[in-house]
Amino acid sequence: MAKKAPIRYRLGIDLGSNSLGWAVLRLDTEDKPDYLVRIGTRIFSDGRKPKDGASLAVDRRMARQQRRRRDRFLRRKARLLDLLRTLRLFPPPGEAAQALKSRNPYELRARGLSAPLSAYDLGRAIFHLNQRRGFRSSRKSDSKNEEKGKIATAVAALTEKLQEKGFRTVGEYLYDRLQQGTGTRARRIGDGAKAIYEFYPNRAMVEHEFDLLWTAQSIHHPAICTPENASRIKGVLLFQRPLRPVRPGRCSLEPSEDRAPLALPSVQNFRIHQELSNLRLREPHSHTERRLTSAERSTLVALMAVKATISFAGIKKALDLSRATTFNLEGLKREKLLGNLSAAELGHADAMAEKWSTLTLDEQDALVAQLLDDRIPDDELLRRLQSDYGLELSRAERILNTKLPDGFGRVSLKAIRVLLPHLMEGLTYDKAAVAAGYGLTNTDGDGSLDLLPYYGAVLQRHVAFGTGNLNDPDEVREGKIANPSVHIALVQPALIGPVLKLV
Repeated sequence: MAKKAPIRYRLGIDLGSNSLGWAVLRLDTEDKPDYLVRIGTRIFSDGRKPKDGASLAVDRRMARQQRRRRDRFLRRKARLLDLLRTLRLFPPPGEAAQALKSRNPYELRARGLSAPLSAYDLGRAIFHLNQRRGFRSSRKSDSKNEEKGKIATAVAALTEKLQEKGFRTVGEYLYDRLQQGTGTRARRIGDGAKAIYEFYPNRAMVEHEFDLLWTAQSIHHPAICTPENASRIKGVLLFQRPLRPVRPGRCSLEPSEDRAPLALPSVQNFRIHQELSNLRLREPHSHTERRLTSAERSTLVALMAVKATISFAGIKKALDLSRATTFNLEGLKREKLLGNLSAAELGHADAMAEKWSTLTLDEQDALVAQLLDDRIPDDELLRRLQSDYGLELSRAERILNTKLPDGFGRVSLKAIRVLLPHLMEGLTYDKAAVAAGYGLTNTDGDGSLDLLPYYGAVLQRHVAFGTGNLNDPDEVREGKIANPSVHIALVQPALIGPVLKLV
């Protein structure tokens, strides 16, 4: 008896931002559909708010951050209180401690700069410094934060006001405001983009006040106000948890390598050559587009290496082309190409100027990597800029506050070094990847599976942050795409797998 041939099926999937349509078709002997077996639609949330498109995870993340910030403040407060009691600067719990709360901390902070305070009054003043210990800037996270930009402006205004009116510390200034009835809180004035802060103390001001207060009182309490005890208190009072480095994800071509930061000059150079490889132009009276010639490409590379942007009109002028020439990348929403954004900022006349061009590409990458590393304190980075590159303080400060491109590319520096020679020859990215020996597929065997797997197991080059632990859930073990809409859409095919298996 002849064995019956297996029935063949074809699965069709239409995946959208918040819906998934699917159909199973039976195939005839010529692999053509001859019968609709089953059809269905799955509607799901796209993971974003309809009003503004923000991720639904934002509210949860902000609430979690507030809880953590509050918990850390309470733990720091408890540690400081224990230390002050150990140093006999604060009474044990009881009536004396409650009575000390009624003492005006602003008056103690101002008076303690030039008059003796009791040990408990000094402890009360120090404890109050912890309650409002000021803003501490973060180069990387603050560069595009409008609110923190307003705070930085208010800090500068307060610094100028202290110098102008002769206040030694921010505590002395706040006590003066208290006596005048103008308030001591740093409050926002106005709404929206025009809102400002009248003043805002920063962490350095609090540290400066502690040092002056401690030095002034060391005359009256020499056994307590020692350098060792000052170091212990500042270790608690000024402690700042290091920022957790951003995980960049894995390179799409070299999965063992991290993706490179966009701000690195090497990545900027890679993007420029990739853009020019995609550029095509059509001259007047011509019916076909053409690629750039080697000379035209060299001209544009030289221009884009030092400029932040170059308009298509500027390209025509630089290449001596007719004004009627059109480009394939030109459109109503795109009037220019991006150049080397990092070089344009760091090579500015007020920054490194001509010194920037004397550095090799690796040296430029190393400098930018330091600017991106928030673990390096500002004062240490200023010192390095002055000593290692021979820059004066004003130029070093300008570089320190430079706004560099944010985020990461899709590939690593290792892949860039392999791809770049092919891009410089004019090959587009896909052809350069093939020429460099990178396979662009990610399938094994014949690709047949009983059930659709979690997408992270298939798109390993495009997901990030997986633990690799077999005991973890799929999303934790394999990682996921950061965009919530894409992630939610891609998990839907696997969710209809059990339904399809019944077909």
